[in-house]
Amino acid sequence: MALLNTTGSAADDDRKLIPASFKIVARYGAGYSTWKSWRHTITGDGNVVKEVFSIKKTRILGDGNVVKNVFGLGTTKEETKLPEDDLRALIAKIEEADFFTLRKRYTHGVTDNPTLILTITLDRKAHEVMVYAPGFLRDDQEVKRFLKVWSEVLRKVPPPNSDQKPDLYLDKP
Repeated sequence: MALLNTTGSAADDDRKLIPASFKIVARYGAGYSTWKSWRHTITGDGNVVKEVFSIKKTRILGDGNVVKNVFGLGTTKEETKLPEDDLRALIAKIEEADFFTLRKRYTHGVTDNPTLILTITLDRKAHEVMVYAPGFLRDDQEVKRFLKVWSEVLRKVPPPNSDQKPDLYLDKP
């Protein structure tokens, strides 16, 4: 259920308000890759939290002056804001893709590939879809619908991997 804006100019009268419950969490797991894994959270007020995950190696001096490598997960966090027009474009892409009718999982029988996860809340309904190894699933019509939403998210909130462009996930002409 969308609410109509009843304030502002006549030109704004037909613009939909962003539902307060609107939220997108986009997660990218890099698999066996040099790319970074990340999570972007977009909320209905336009706030965006961008988190990038990395494995950090720390060398410490252990017992007997032996140097040990300790591995841990490092996280960097950045906050930004999207304008309402970008939020409306995301909602339009979600509706166009009929996101809430997609299955929860799409996978291919390979290992060490990327995982794309979108968790979307809209009009108090939440739905999560995971696509594992999207490069192998490009011909699946439902995966194509998912990738249209995924690409729109990347268009609005660019990922930390410079080669991870929105068009990477769409059909090539």
